[in-house]
Order: sequence, then C-alpha cells, then structure tokens
Amino acid sequence: MKGPLSSLKVLDFSTLLPGPFASLLLADMGADVLRVESPGRMDLVRVLPPHVDGTSASHAYLNRNKRSIGLDLKRQGAREVVLELVREYDIVLEQFRPGVMDKLGVGYEALKAANPRLIYVAITGYGQTGPYRERAGHDINYLALAGVASYTGRRERGPLPLVVQLASAAMELRKDEVLAALLQVLKPAAVLWKNDSSARDAEGLERYVANAYGEVPEWVALEENGVKFEAPVLAGQKTGWFYDHRMNRARLAPYVRGKRVLDLFSYIGGWGIQAAAFGASEVMCVDASAFALDGVERNAALNGVAEKVACVEGDVFEALRELKAADERFDVVIADPPAFIKRKKDLKNGEAAYRRLNEQAMRLLSKDGILVSASCSMHLPEDDLQNILIGSARHLDRNIQLLERGGQGPDHPVHLAIAETRYIKSLTCRLLPNG
Repeated sequence: MKGPLSSLKVLDFSTLLPGPFASLLLADMGADVLRVESPGRMDLVRVLPPHVDGTSASHAYLNRNKRSIGLDLKRQGAREVVLELVREYDIVLEQFRPGVMDKLGVGYEALKAANPRLIYVAITGYGQTGPYRERAGHDINYLALAGVASYTGRRERGPLPLVVQLASAAMELRKDEVLAALLQVLKPAAVLWKNDSSARDAEGLERYVANAYGEVPEWVALEENGVKFEAPVLAGQKTGWFYDHRMNRARLAPYVRGKRVLDLFSYIGGWGIQAAAFGASEVMCVDASAFALDGVERNAALNGVAEKVACVEGDVFEALRELKAADERFDVVIADPPAFIKRKKDLKNGEAAYRRLNEQAMRLLSKDGILVSASCSMHLPEDDLQNILIGSARHLDRNIQLLERGGQGPDHPVHLAIAETRYIKSLTCRLLPNG
C-alpha cells in the first residue's frame, strides 16, 4: 500500500541528524527520498556505533526507505547534474551554512529557475541572518545559547548555583519537593530561594531570601553571548539576571559597531556592556539605582570596555529630558524598562508611559538611528507596542521601519492558547526622516 506522500519526490543534501530525520519522516510516509552524499566527505553518522554487520545502526535508522547517490558538488559538472535532477523533484532539503549552496551554483534562485514549483527547505543553526549565521550549529551550542548549559556549570569552575522564585501558595507548599528535584536533576553548587516578589502578597505569603542548599555568593559569574558578567543574585532585581532577553541582545551586534549607544533602564549592563563588547564606540547606561550602576562598572571592567562605558544615575525620564536639552544624539537607543503594566487595571497609565518613553528616546536618535524598544508587560500585546511606536514616530514627523522582532528565549516557551505567556517583546526599528 502506498503512503500518503507517495506522490512527492525529495532531493536531500543534508547530513548528520536534523535533515536526515526530517526526510526520514517524509520517506516513512511514502515520499521518494534521494540523498546526495559527497563521496569524499563521509556523513559522520555512518561511523557512529553501534555497528551491525559493519553498518551503523544510527545511519540505517535515519536513512531507511531512502535511495542515495554520490556526488561531489565542488566537481566540474556537478551543478548540471543537480539542475537536471531537480526538474523531477518537488522538494529540496539542505543544511549547509547560509550562502554555501549559492556559491556552488545550486542555491534557491538557480534551482527555482530550473523548477518553478520547487519547495526549497534550508535548515540552519542560527538562521539566514544575524550575528551567528556563519557559525556551525550543534546541540551543545544551542544548549549554551539558550542558557541551559550554564545551569550545570563549566569544568574549570564546577557547578553553578541556582536562584529560584516561588510565587504561589501551591508551590510554596511543595518547595521541598522542588528543591529535591533540582538537586537530583541539575546538581547545582547551591540553591537560593529568592522569594521576595510582590506577587507573593496576593497569596498571603511572606517575602524572604534564604539559602535552601549550600551558600550562594553575593555575586555569581555567568556568560551571555560570549560576554562575561557578574550578577548580584542576593541584592539584585528578581533572580539577579534576566536571561530571557539574551537572544535579543545577541541581535545587537550588527547595529552597534562603531556607534554611540544609549542604554535606558540599564540595570547592571545586560544590553549596554554587550553593545560595548560588540564594538560600540561609546555606551551610556542610565538607571535610577546606584547599586545597579556599580554593577555596570564592574562588568565593564570585567570585559575590558570600561573606557567606552559611562553611567548616569537618575530618573530615566528626567535624564532623557536633560540629554535632549543638551542636544545629545545617539545612533542606537535601547529602551528596556521594567513592566509598566503589572495588572490589567494599569493598562491606560502603562501605555502612556511606554508612549512617553519611546517618544523621548526617538528625539535623541541621529538620522537613520536605531531604536530597540522592549516590553516585559504580559498585558501589552506586541501589536499594541508596535502601534505606540508608530504613533510616537508620527508625532515627531518621522517614518519608522521594523527591522527585527524578538521575544523571550526558548527556555521560556509561549503557550499558544495563553497570550500572556508571550510577555517579552523586542522591536528593533529604524527612524527615518519623513519624505
């Protein structure tokens, strides 16, 4: 009996696991999958143990129900072979780094010209654009970027401590079970209960900060996007560090090189220090907390960028007015405030605060400047933040372009049926003159 996809033909250039597994699913449902392998560069899955009668069990599993040919894409005449093959196929699957297929003369445009109905699927570790596009992608890299690898520490410094917040009475009752599970699964150096959130008040719970296991130091070393930080887990905001913006901060790199950057509500420099490390010529961090700005200076020194980083202590809105009065201009402004809308009843005042913040930030942008506008208010949908930016730009007689959208990292997944779980929004925009 033919499978449901028996009418499809798939030309598969992928190796290792992600691509072959994807084409395996198609093959198991009846698709005709032809793998194109380099005769001079073996797919490493072929040598993975265990072996049965000289064949890798992993390779046999991933490539069942498929055919294969050997073709060196760098050899003369290979391009013509691929173009001839693709005329008969419905889907092309490849997982080279961005641009490799184009260099070989068999990229999307070339194959589309040969077969206009072709579906072209490219699997990449970090996408077709962005600062990591040229990097090879492997599971351990993704775990590290997602922040998961850091939970178990590095060999040279041992396991890391965990900082845990419980905000509900139900979880408070089961905190011993939570602690036991964390110790068994993650084997941390220490565990800190950072249960000082105002959310506990609504549950009738006391606020407290206490070591649950071992002793957590005042400052904990961590690394994000290749930049070193020390976070004040005992006295800092929430758990001491905000991992949920790490992928948005990674996207700063192409926008800040050689630029003057303003980081508003900087805390200990998550955005600003990374901007300096990514090549910004000058970074100004603004925060109302002297303690937080001490952290900025500490982290700037840690990364050797202290001479590029200046700190301004004070109310952010007042600082924005003073910078405008001094006719200061910045190439990039980052506005990542605390949640202005903590509850639905705060919606009207919160939206006004976001509007005021972003409009004042836009006033400081140089021609064609970049605004990174973020919100962690779960009650503010991305469309509403986008409309605030449109209205603010229009009020200043500026055009605004959306360059990138961002959200929280993959370890803070979004429940598609609960809109509020997409609490992090990050919009990277360019402000242009009107007309």
